[in-house]
Amino acid sequence: MYRILIALSCIAALPSAASAESWNSSQRWGLGVHATAVGVDSSNATREMMVGVGVQGRYRLTRRWELELTVSQTDGVGQEGGGGFGTVGEPLQMHRQLTQLTAGALFHLNSSTEWDATVAAGLGAARDTIWVHYPGFGSQNLMMFRQRVAYLGAGLERRFANWGLAAQFRVVELKRDSEALDGPAFTGFDGPVPREATEGQLNLMATYYF
Repeated sequence: MYRILIALSCIAALPSAASAESWNSSQRWGLGVHATAVGVDSSNATREMMVGVGVQGRYRLTRRWELELTVSQTDGVGQEGGGGFGTVGEPLQMHRQLTQLTAGALFHLNSSTEWDATVAAGLGAARDTIWVHYPGFGSQNLMMFRQRVAYLGAGLERRFANWGLAAQFRVVELKRDSEALDGPAFTGFDGPVPREATEGQLNLMATYYF
């Protein structure tokens, strides 16, 4: 009975030991690309989907903690009511481009050699660019806004030796800077970009570790 208890104790200790040894300290750096989709609030209180691509860089501090820097750019096309612009009743065509630069930290919930679950948090900055096309006039208006970014996220990565494939979901808080670029022209109200918005962002990532 004593030997059986010892054997069971050793078996129970195997997962934690494997987890402790699974992180390869020689693969601290990671570089990769990702496809991204963001659901954003438009100026007419509807939600639009913007899609794009980005790049990410990572540095593993310890078995549990990792730093991440991401740059992404997403684009979307929407419409607004004519409101006296262009042909009466014809909607305005709007093209929106959101560029984000964020820096954050990831906490690894486990260090499995195959599946790695993480939670993340970070801060950053964004530039929102709006092109408005007026039908019937053939003219465009360009507006640019600067935004502050904060996010919380969770992800799951499948590791293959030096490569990792991951899905990461972020809840992103965007706050417009009313004193930069075209922000002062919309002080006190939303305009084409809301003063504050909470968005959902999905990243599908491929990362090479070395």
